[in-house]
Amino acid sequence: MPDPLAGLDFADFSRSLGVIGFLFYAGSYAMLSARAISGDSMLYFGLNTIAAVCVTVSLVHDFNLASLMIQSFWIVTGLGAMTIRLQARMRERRIAHIPVPLHHPAPQSPAAGLQPHEVPASA
Repeated sequence: MPDPLAGLDFADFSRSLGVIGFLFYAGSYAMLSARAISGDSMLYFGLNTIAAVCVTVSLVHDFNLASLMIQSFWIVTGLGAMTIRLQARMRERRIAHIPVPLHHPAPQSPAAGLQPHEVPASA
C-alpha cells in the first residue's frame, strides 16, 4: 500500500502553513472591516492568534527574525486578550449566580410598586 505522506515535502508544507496564516489574517481583517465581527471579540483575537501560529511554524523552514518577532507579539497579545475576556466572562457569570439572601430584602424606593403612569403623591 503506498504511503500518502511519502511525497510530502516539509518545505512545501511549511510554506502552505504560511499561506494559511495569511488567509486567517486577511479573513479576520476583512470581517472586522465589514463589521461582521467586533475588534473586541474572542473570534477576532482567536483568528489572529491562529494566523500568527501558522506563520510562526512556517518560519521553521524560511527563517526571518523580524517576522518571528511580529508573530510572537501577535501570539502573546492574542492570548493575553483572550485571557482577559475569559476572566471577565467568568466574573460576570459568578456575579449573575450570586443568590440574593431572603433575610436582607433590597431597599425599595418610594415609587416602587407604582405603575409607570402613576406619580408618587410627594411629587
